[in-house]
This record gives sequence, C-alpha cells and structure tokens, in this order.
Amino acid sequence: MFSNFRLLGLIIVCIMMLYRANPVATAITMLLLIGAILFFKYYMPAKTVQNGRVARREAALKRAKVFLAPYEDIWRDLKLSNSFCYLTLAMDGMTIEGFEKTKGGTFRTFKVLKSNVHDWEDLWNLFCKNFGYNKSYDGLLEDCRRFNLVVEEKLYEKPIENEIPAIQSVTKKVDINNCTEKEMADLPGVSIIMAKKAIKNREENDGFKSLEDFYETLKLQPNMQEQLRDIIYLGERLKKQQDNISPERRVDF
Repeated sequence: MFSNFRLLGLIIVCIMMLYRANPVATAITMLLLIGAILFFKYYMPAKTVQNGRVARREAALKRAKVFLAPYEDIWRDLKLSNSFCYLTLAMDGMTIEGFEKTKGGTFRTFKVLKSNVHDWEDLWNLFCKNFGYNKSYDGLLEDCRRFNLVVEEKLYEKPIENEIPAIQSVTKKVDINNCTEKEMADLPGVSIIMAKKAIKNREENDGFKSLEDFYETLKLQPNMQEQLRDIIYLGERLKKQQDNISPERRVDF
C-alpha cells in the first residue's frame, strides 16, 4: 500500500510541474484523461470472467458444433447427431441417452444410469469431444466402457420408412365398375384426382371393358398394376334405376 501512495504522489508532482510549464496543455490533457477513464468505466461493456465450468462446456460444444442441434441453454436439452447415431442430454441435465439410426426394423438405445468417475457435466463434455462423422452406436457404447459408465440398453421395433402397405391389409376386393370415388381413391397408388378421372371415363364409356382398360385410363406402371391385380375385379356394370315416382304428386281430399 505504501508503494501505491508513492506512485500517486509522483504522478501529482509531475502534473504540477507540467502545469507550471504549460497550463493550457496540461488542463486539456487532464480533461482527456478523465473522459477516457469515465468512458471505459461506464460505457464499455464489461468483460465477464467465466469460471472453469462454463469455459469447459463452451469449449466442448464448440468442438462438436457441426453435430449439435440448435440449443438455448448450454447445460440441458442438447443433441449430437450424425448419419449413424445420435446422443441426447435431457432437460434435467443428468439424463444421457444414445440411439441407433436405422431405416426400419430393430434399433438399439442406451441410457447412462451411473458414472463412477465423472460428474454429468464433464461426462457430456467428453462425449462432445469424442463425437465425429464416423461415430457409430457401437462407438458410443465403447465410449461408455472407456468412461467407466453403467448403462441400460434396450431394443425397439419401428416400421420401415416409406414402406408401401401390404396387399394383405386390404380385406375386401374393389369392383372398379361400380365402386364409389372414395373406394377407388383408397386403392394403393390411386389419388383422388386419378379416381375422379377414372369415374368420369367409366360413366362416359358405360364401364371398363377389362382391367387393362382401367390401367390404361390411369396410366399405371407395371409394378402398380401387379399390386392392384389381386385387390380389384371387374364386375358387371349396374344400370342406374329410374325413379318411377313423379316429382309432383297431387292429393285429392
């Protein structure tokens, strides 16, 4: 503290000597110095000093930035993903789960139950640093073994993506010569617009003459024709019955 007083006294003496030599220049210099001090103290944004915990998390997220889903909080609800698997940190900040990516059928998942060495924050940081383009589900499990984690693994089933409904799911064959527009539109590969076109053609030509006539009307590809062949049939065209009752009826009392 004594050395600080000596430095302050030396500055004051220097200012007094400069003031005697050139009072105007000294006054201007003092005003500029005071203004600079006030500016840096009150107007410049304060630089926050981060603790080691925040710095470690931000460094880990920066390293895994290319695999990271958008997030609002660096401590929870985070997701790392690539072409083979993805890893999530839940809202509670203490639930880490890994998932295998498949197009369909079975897929595997695991949940970290316990960490014998690392706390949850440092554990997620380690996963971030080890995640990459080629990281697979088995690679995540290997990381769990290296990090000395206790995990629970499960196997799930999911439907195949873009799977065409099986023909066996249709329990009733559709008579394309007498079905409604909705029944025709429910057939695999037939849209509502195609059904309207087919119904119009059927009315104009008094029904379809064959299944090939129906296929040609809708311009169906051979693979779609094969799918429809077992669930449609060509029935006899039913004529519309005329209503014999007169639209006007007179009642005598």
